[in-house]
Amino acid sequence: MEFLERLEVDGEQERWLVQVDGANEPHVAWFFYDDEREWLVRTHDATRPFHGPIHPRVSTIFESAWHGRRLVFEIDDDRGPTLATAARQLTDPVERERWVIAQIIGIADGLATLRHRDRSFIHRQLEPQRLFVDLQGHAKLRAPIAHVLHGPRSGRMGAGVIRGTAGYMSPEQARGNPTTLASDVFSLASNLYFALSGRRPFEHENMMAELTAIFGEPPAPLEIHTPGLARVLERAFAKEPAARTPDPGTFAGELWQCVPDATDYDAVVSDQIVAWRASAPSESARAPMFDGAKCRMRWEQLAPTETADVRHCTGCKQDVVHVRSIAEIVPLHGRRCVSYPGGD
Repeated sequence: MEFLERLEVDGEQERWLVQVDGANEPHVAWFFYDDEREWLVRTHDATRPFHGPIHPRVSTIFESAWHGRRLVFEIDDDRGPTLATAARQLTDPVERERWVIAQIIGIADGLATLRHRDRSFIHRQLEPQRLFVDLQGHAKLRAPIAHVLHGPRSGRMGAGVIRGTAGYMSPEQARGNPTTLASDVFSLASNLYFALSGRRPFEHENMMAELTAIFGEPPAPLEIHTPGLARVLERAFAKEPAARTPDPGTFAGELWQCVPDATDYDAVVSDQIVAWRASAPSESARAPMFDGAKCRMRWEQLAPTETADVRHCTGCKQDVVHVRSIAEIVPLHGRRCVSYPGGD
């Protein structure tokens, strides 16, 4: 295994881009360290049902292994942009809405397949950064190691374990109560809402206000173009699990009724996403900000090229890419991302 690039560091976890002997494409490897070996053993054992290809919308776990006190997972290359980032490239709101629905249908179907592998499986951490777009332009769920990581070690409220980010958790999950498959439906609906609007469905100025809204308020109004979608979302956002869409597979079926041609539509529109990917960055939350040394010239001093956001530096002999959003920083293919004005 050749280590190509460190992508992320989060406490006692490291994520690397690696080249594995015999593999044509690079993979990603997660390294986990912990003094409590029992926790690592539980994590390792809980992922066993999910090794190997499971579903085209679920990233593959190729292998897990022990290296001393480190647990290593080798998975697909999942450095693609998030679903929400890719959706923003579709400027037609109707087109964007139908494409996002098609992607959520695929993710929901993938979750249903994971459930068949492990009858106890509930993801519990369905957040935008876990839904990425692959090189074919289709949204995929990151490898299913997330649902066990942090679980036994998380903070507690009452008698239950809290996992996930407040803006995407179901009411019962936010309270620390037991979760069900309907909890994942609430989170899927939140991701669909976020990909369409760019904001969380219960977004407020602070976390406590957001939690209060999750417990007792409807989501903020959303402009909807697809017939039937409002009704599907209303059921998916029900506060009580018993009144909610019961599981991701059923949620996928209800969305399919809204977009019966989802498969064909996905194939056509995803080609536009692929075309954008050819000249746009992947996304990684804690990746190094720039690929290569930063150019010290001001943007105005660089030589214009045929592409508006790319100029050339005659001093360091490299193309300089004008980065508009820190959320989209990861190396461009064959270029160095070196000019960042400070966000939108």
